[in-house]
Amino acid sequence: MLTSQTPSLGRRSRVALCLIGLLMLSVALLQSACQPPPSTLRIGTNVWQGYEPLYLARDQGYYGDSQIRLVEYTSATQLLQAFRNGAIDGATLTLDEALQLAQYGGDFGIVLVLDFSHGADALLARADIDSLAGLRGKRVGMENTALGTYMLTRALQKAGLSTQDVTPVTVRVDEHERAYRDGRVDALVSFEPARSRLRALGAIELFNSSEIPNEVMDVLVLRRSSMEKNPVQVHDLLQGWFRSLDSIVSDASGTARKMAPRLGISPEQVIATFLEIKLADQESNRVMLTADPPRLPEIAGNLQQIMLGNQLLRGPVDIAGLIEPGPLRALKR
Repeated sequence: MLTSQTPSLGRRSRVALCLIGLLMLSVALLQSACQPPPSTLRIGTNVWQGYEPLYLARDQGYYGDSQIRLVEYTSATQLLQAFRNGAIDGATLTLDEALQLAQYGGDFGIVLVLDFSHGADALLARADIDSLAGLRGKRVGMENTALGTYMLTRALQKAGLSTQDVTPVTVRVDEHERAYRDGRVDALVSFEPARSRLRALGAIELFNSSEIPNEVMDVLVLRRSSMEKNPVQVHDLLQGWFRSLDSIVSDASGTARKMAPRLGISPEQVIATFLEIKLADQESNRVMLTADPPRLPEIAGNLQQIMLGNQLLRGPVDIAGLIEPGPLRALKR
């Protein structure tokens, strides 16, 4: 208790205390300013209806406040290059592209199966080419990716042909319609939504992915360093995906209207194209990634053997090491 006899602080003491307080405040402000901003999880995609639930989740606010940025590329070639260059933290890829990417190194893993193509990837030709055998000596356009070569190889095998019997022409997917109109190619390996537009121009479908079930699927890959750095964003990304699937099931017409503008096709066409792919829900992902044993390594192993036999891989990759079930297990908890 202070009394009249208690000595008060001198002027110098009061000044010293003020200076100490100001110094502590300055240090606190400096520390706050030096804190890194919340990290943004950058996910690269290209246009494919199987990836649209990611954009639907963004537009519907299913990611909450998580800083998740979807980066769209015009082709799979650009997307793969961006991932290899470190411009993005994750990418939506076909399974064969993921295997091809793994042969170049890089510490990443498959964290989610997105969809299975059962007809949405196809080989289309001009109306005067009425069979796969008729492709002999013809110009076949496709993206310069493993999937393009893989689809062409599997189609030609049905007719007893090989890629040596045709003239492959590199055509990015955003140029497929123009290449067809201009007569630069006789046939194209394409996928939705470009596939529907080619059919509208009169192209005839000779082969599609329904003839090779479970061989064409799409997956989400993430760098393991990004998973460690951004666990909340990864959790919200996967959760947003499954919320989008719930919305598509409960309101197909409404979600089709929301997705149509980005895909550049009508809502009716969106619904039709979704009949040719199977979006991978939580149960499908459990079977593929976290079951005992998981199914994906077996499918990827069979795919790898076909790719090796057709020189689509330089050598085998560590498939078991490529599977990363951690984020899906964390989501379930």
